[in-house]
Amino acid sequence: MTTDNDYPYEKMMRLYIEAQSDMYAKMNTYTNLVMAGGYVGAFALWSFARPILSTKGTALLAALLGISITSFFTGEIYKMVRGFIEQRRYNKFVEAAKTPQEWITKYHEMQKMLAVLDATVTVPFWAISLIISVLTVVVAALILFYDCGAVLFGFCPWP
Repeated sequence: MTTDNDYPYEKMMRLYIEAQSDMYAKMNTYTNLVMAGGYVGAFALWSFARPILSTKGTALLAALLGISITSFFTGEIYKMVRGFIEQRRYNKFVEAAKTPQEWITKYHEMQKMLAVLDATVTVPFWAISLIISVLTVVVAALILFYDCGAVLFGFCPWP
């Protein structure tokens, strides 16, 4: 939270950080909501189409959906663990700061370290997790749509 006693630079930085945090929280919530809706739809379609699927098709779809969910939850678990570790680090440096200037200095050091971690680990990990999650669930949905179309139009389901 900002206060009227903040210096202009610190106030600007605090507002920026609050805005970034708010945008990330909204983006993260939206992504999770879309993914959850996608999984609900994919599993509903799979449930409907399961009687027309071959054993191989059922196994393939189970594998694709399983990979997607595992990748998605691995990314979510990483974010939870990282948040926990960040909070512990933050608490330690707040307790160690003796003066407001020392606190500001340590805070900026921590922000720089987190920015490097984001750029080198978090964003690439999140991107890979998201790509795997989305691609595998989309492939599974396409197979389900194809098999439903095959039944409707009288051609051979796959696989």
